[in-house]
Amino acid sequence: MKAKAFLILPLFLSFVLLVSQNSYAQTKDCIDFDNDGYCNDVDCDDTNPDIHPGAEEIPGNGIDENCDGSDACSCYVDSDGDGYGDTYNIIVSGDCDCIDPGESYIGYYCDDTNANINPGEFEIADNGIDDNCDGKCLCYLDADDDGFRPDAFSTIESDDCDCDDFGEATSMDPTTDCDDSDPSINPLGTEVCDCADNNCDGSYDEGMTDTDGDGNCDAIDSDDDNDGVEDGLDIEPLNPDACQDADGDGCDDCSVGTDDFGPLADNLPLMDGLDTDGDGICDAGDADDDNDGVEDGLDIEPLNPDACQDADGDGCDDCFVGTDDFGPLADNLPLMDGLDTDGDGLCNSGDPCPNDKGNDADGDTYCEDLDCDDTNSDINPDAIEIWYDGIDQNCDDLNDYDQDQDGYIAIGFEGNEGGTAPFNGDCDDTDSEINPDGNEIPEDGIDQDCNGFDAVFCYIDADEDSFGNIDENQLISYDGDCDDLGESDV
Repeated sequence: MKAKAFLILPLFLSFVLLVSQNSYAQTKDCIDFDNDGYCNDVDCDDTNPDIHPGAEEIPGNGIDENCDGSDACSCYVDSDGDGYGDTYNIIVSGDCDCIDPGESYIGYYCDDTNANINPGEFEIADNGIDDNCDGKCLCYLDADDDGFRPDAFSTIESDDCDCDDFGEATSMDPTTDCDDSDPSINPLGTEVCDCADNNCDGSYDEGMTDTDGDGNCDAIDSDDDNDGVEDGLDIEPLNPDACQDADGDGCDDCSVGTDDFGPLADNLPLMDGLDTDGDGICDAGDADDDNDGVEDGLDIEPLNPDACQDADGDGCDDCFVGTDDFGPLADNLPLMDGLDTDGDGLCNSGDPCPNDKGNDADGDTYCEDLDCDDTNSDINPDAIEIWYDGIDQNCDDLNDYDQDQDGYIAIGFEGNEGGTAPFNGDCDDTDSEINPDGNEIPEDGIDQDCNGFDAVFCYIDADEDSFGNIDENQLISYDGDCDDLGESDV
């Protein structure tokens, strides 16, 4: 029995030691079930050796690995403390507010080493820095890229921040460009005649020739001497005393005074104008410009040989056709010659109604001597006649109640006989063959003689027994009944 007891005791002690090593560590002061070296009074989860004070916190997994009372959160690193973090640099925040020093909840990919560079900053021109982190820098503007800025304030965005691309300028470029849309206009530009300030000195076209002093230099002035004729047509484009001689008559076509615009005066006035009558003397020095025999002072139209004088004051040229045919021009206005019989201001030769002072008052193109009513334009020789209204619309002086003009008034309008229609009783006033004197045609359905019947053929009934003789010629009954004496229809 003693031998068995010695055998059981060592086995029991071995079991107790095994349980002690595999289940938990027990010291004199605490118990550590997960064997992570932290007693269960400080280990917030003594069943998991990865959870204990000092463990690495995994943000956002809902587990408090380091037993500080909360799960850690991720924030952006804000190295320069400007409130904007680095999108690609993350820091763990124990309190998850992302507002502690070095933390930010706003992420931006920019420069986190300079607190003056962030999305909230204003862009500063020509500093080579993307101050507001929008991917672009600000340069000064030189729109025509001629090296001169229009002012000290205009700017343009730059992709590469070098302020050296087209349209970009730096603060070193002068702000003296007076036209930033034209690269040829700047303080180094060459002044040319174009009405523009090419060299930005405040003046334009200085030093350019301006013959007529009108403010437009000759190179852009279509009429350099301002004589009224453009240079391309001017025989002497820089001389206001001579402008043009288009007709080759030896006279300057510019009349006196018309070329006295610029600083040069017209010094040859008698050589101006036309030579209307071709006598070799320019009109300005010719006493009778049209050579019609009447001097200009007495001539109603001194440049018109077709009109010479109007002694009787009727407005018509007293010179009849041919009498004023002195010069090279003939009388081409014969309608303005002679008298004005009706005193309407139109000479007889050209008066459509020489005997009608009203000159067709109703405007129907017929003068009063042809128009039977010159107060009504609907009444004239071409008007359409309206029958039976008592008005002679077409002025033919025919009876208005005899439309077919057969001398008979239409039935119903008795009392209007006379003149071209002395009789009445026309039963068809549209056919001149039908009237009381018409030639009756038997059995045609028409009452040609207006007796109220169409004539018929009857048999001759000589013995008046109501039976005619079929072998004899028939007679005509104008009352259409064949029952008169000597007539029969059988």
